[in-house]
Amino acid sequence: MTVVLVHGLPETAAVWDPLRSVLPVATHAVALPGFGVPRPAGFSGAKDAYAEWLATELDEFPAPSDLVATTWERFW
Repeated sequence: MTVVLVHGLPETAAVWDPLRSVLPVATHAVALPGFGVPRPAGFSGAKDAYAEWLATELDEFPAPSDLVATTWERFW
């Protein structure tokens, strides 16, 4: 089984490093565009764009896989 970790806002994928070091399974921490990695050309940054990006990323991992994500916070 593969575990895919997705950080929340305004974090980066590095937030998962302490957990990844102790998990006994394969893990992959994906970095959301614009958070520690460049945004792809034409990427709008809208909520739906992130959802589509994540769906495409998840297709790259073998099944079965578990998705673990942190809460996305909205800062005003």
